[in-house]
Amino acid sequence: MNWSVQRKLAAGLVTVLVLVVLALSLDWRNFQQLRETGSWVDHTHEVLAESEPDLAIMTDVETDVWGFLGIAQDIAEWKRVEETSKQRVAELERLRRLSVGRELQMIELKKEVNELAKLAGRTPPYDLCFLEKEAVKTGPDHD
Repeated sequence: MNWSVQRKLAAGLVTVLVLVVLALSLDWRNFQQLRETGSWVDHTHEVLAESEPDLAIMTDVETDVWGFLGIAQDIAEWKRVEETSKQRVAELERLRRLSVGRELQMIELKKEVNELAKLAGRTPPYDLCFLEKEAVKTGPDHD
């Protein structure tokens, strides 16, 4: 098959346009995912702010010196607070695990967007230099 220069140029242009459309569609999809994840991060911050008083109670329960006024003191209220505190700690731990997982997904999405930007000949939009600093901190020479 012997193609003319004009046909080769047209084929090259079509290929470039297809790649640009593909990159833009991937950018759009990633942007939508980032926006959705951002709303989850906002929700996480709201929940953490809302649970701040409970954390203060838990800290008080675990660090205060407990005494008694007499042998017949009712500790039912303390037990209820302790049980509530344990439940909130478990809930907060679950929320922390979910938040960390979402943040790791966000980092992976940002890496993917940066790679697509490089393929499209653009400057990567996300600065991920903090990952290199973390790699240095968690390397074999780190205490």
